[in-house]
Amino acid sequence: NNKSIAPMIFNGACNTRLFEAWVQQVLINELNPAQFVVMDNAAFHKSKKLKS
Repeated sequence: NNKSIAPMIFNGACNTRLFEAWVQQVLINELNPAQFVVMDNAAFHKSKKLKS
């Protein structure tokens, strides 16, 4: 299945705070137990909160 499951549109640049909120409020609710998330090396992906 090649569709986006939790798209988000916003104005401006993404930062850690925005990304964490999206993960917690949108993405987690859409993932099934067998799914996983692949992230690149963007600075806002390196949050300690997201690693836990």
